[in-house]
Amino acid sequence: MTSDESFGGRYGHVAFADVDSGTLLVAGGVRQPGAPVGALLFSDGTVLNWPQAPDRTYAGSCVDVANNRGWMVGGAGTDGYATATVFEVDLVTREVTQSGAGGAPPARLRPTLICDDSGFVLLGGESATGELQSDAWRFDDEAGWTPLESLPRALAGAMAWQVDATLRVVSGTTEGGFALRDEWILQSGSWSAEEPVQTDSAAGGAAAWDPQRGRICVVGGFKTGSSRVDTVSDFRCYR
Repeated sequence: MTSDESFGGRYGHVAFADVDSGTLLVAGGVRQPGAPVGALLFSDGTVLNWPQAPDRTYAGSCVDVANNRGWMVGGAGTDGYATATVFEVDLVTREVTQSGAGGAPPARLRPTLICDDSGFVLLGGESATGELQSDAWRFDDEAGWTPLESLPRALAGAMAWQVDATLRVVSGTTEGGFALRDEWILQSGSWSAEEPVQTDSAAGGAAAWDPQRGRICVVGGFKTGSSRVDTVSDFRCYR
């Protein structure tokens, strides 16, 4: 790697945080001319090129903290078409490995991923033809892909997290671009609606899980008829 200050503006990219080294790994997205595919942003302000980074736009991603790795799934390739590729990112060595597991779900953009120490769960997203998806999948290091019970409705850009054996999904968009005020729980293999819903109807935001307080912090996104949400919302995952 060489010093490279041309990180440039971008959107639709993926970011992984390496907490141990204080480094942010950024990959893909629609970029300004001359901006590298990947970049390493250090806490002291140094920016380095990351040539191994996958070149995808609107991929799904999550971080497996226990194993110091990230996952990146789907997204549009350099030709603009949706893909179904699965990349494993080593957050220490910065190496990227493409999974060859068969039986993968169809190509898509903007799926939601939730990591654990043996793989991840993939939820919904947008198909190659622009249709929102309601399918749910489990990817395991050993077993590969396994379909789960489908979501109650098709959505993309949702936010989700898992505590013990309970997985929660909030917001997301439905057909026509409407942001939903939904909260769904996957427990013992079946989905159910959570009442009362704790979140505003916002989709496409960023979410971070705080394990010490047992809370999720959601930032930004958009509402129906609005281009952005300039508020921060945090709430408990379970009561």
